[in-house]
Amino acid sequence: MRLITLALPILVVSTSGFAAPFTYKLDRWSPKLEVCQASREEVKTRFESLTGRQVIQISCDGSIPSIFSLVLTYDGQLPLVLISSADEFAMSQGSYASLAHCQAGLAAEAETFQIQTGLEPVIKYCYSESSSSDVDQPFVPRIDAFGTPVLRPIVLERSIYRAPKRPLTAIAEDIRVAAEAEGLEALKVTVDKSSTFHRILMRYYAKRRLPVGVETVLTFKNDEACESSRQQVADLLAAVDVSTMTSFCASDIWSQYTELYTVSYTKGAHSVESAPGRYTEESECESDRQSVVDGYRSLGRDVVGSMCGYIKGSILEADGFFVRLFMRL
Repeated sequence: MRLITLALPILVVSTSGFAAPFTYKLDRWSPKLEVCQASREEVKTRFESLTGRQVIQISCDGSIPSIFSLVLTYDGQLPLVLISSADEFAMSQGSYASLAHCQAGLAAEAETFQIQTGLEPVIKYCYSESSSSDVDQPFVPRIDAFGTPVLRPIVLERSIYRAPKRPLTAIAEDIRVAAEAEGLEALKVTVDKSSTFHRILMRYYAKRRLPVGVETVLTFKNDEACESSRQQVADLLAAVDVSTMTSFCASDIWSQYTELYTVSYTKGAHSVESAPGRYTEESECESDRQSVVDGYRSLGRDVVGSMCGYIKGSILEADGFFVRLFMRL
């Protein structure tokens, strides 16, 4: 899988006071050189019309195999501030199964972008994150504008290399309902599966990235132990001001253990950490858990609760259990 890079305008410092050239790159514009070349004049005209900047040069860059990007160089004293619906750090942010589906939804995506940001889109197009037609990779709608937005487009993406034990549609619906209750604007949630991993993708608009995350909270010996602990973990997180939007257990046939994932909205400073020490049996961990909590509290730590987690052993060390602490900071 390839990391998609959005080339932000590059500042070239000039001590003479004259305008300097800046670069704006439209990554993965087309898999065909002739399409890229034919687009240059239209893109140049629209860019100059909406930004008021003069394009010095526009060319097609084929540095990515089988993919061509459009690269513009423009003038000005300062670079334009790019606002893009595509996130340069997201590994997999495509939400449309095909190019045709993405192009059909592009106008609505651009309208939402303009309403939420207050900026008129300069460029909009769809691209694939894969350079190979053999890879099942969804398409990404990219909408770009320049200026100071009312709200910014935010992308949250997390890949999960184990199989969730709950229906993907149920996980997505839980996230959508909880996120809307928190006031996230123009929310779009995708929970899907590729050939190698599952993925949670959230798109929303906000003044800044919100403290929403996907975390592995605890590991259990089997699916049953994990499922029976989901509510207890949610209650402990709530006690440290973390709202659980959804949770699910995930495992695979090779690892022989189950992980509990949470999608959460963090509202307060907290820490979830493992205490030193390892127990051979779960009963030993449970018997010692309160004394571990008391020890941390004696040191001034605000421990609100604890649980016993499982750790898979290795060739050199047997399986074991440990105390997991939930604390306010």
